[in-house]
Amino acid sequence: MTAYVVVNTTTRHIEGTAEVNGVAGYTYQVDVSDNGEPGSSDSFRITLSNGYSASAALRGGNIQLHTK
Repeated sequence: MTAYVVVNTTTRHIEGTAEVNGVAGYTYQVDVSDNGEPGSSDSFRITLSNGYSASAALRGGNIQLHTK
């Protein structure tokens, strides 16, 4: 992880370096939002330096952001 930004009380932006299919040299950006319990409206977005991106609201599970 190279960056962790508190966007607001419900959203975080995270950046770092990654391997894709075992090949190093890529970067990623992830944005997660914790929109309350039980997590059904939480969202996740990922963007890779190779052009791949995906985003959606969770269909299951729960993103939980904690304070220090």
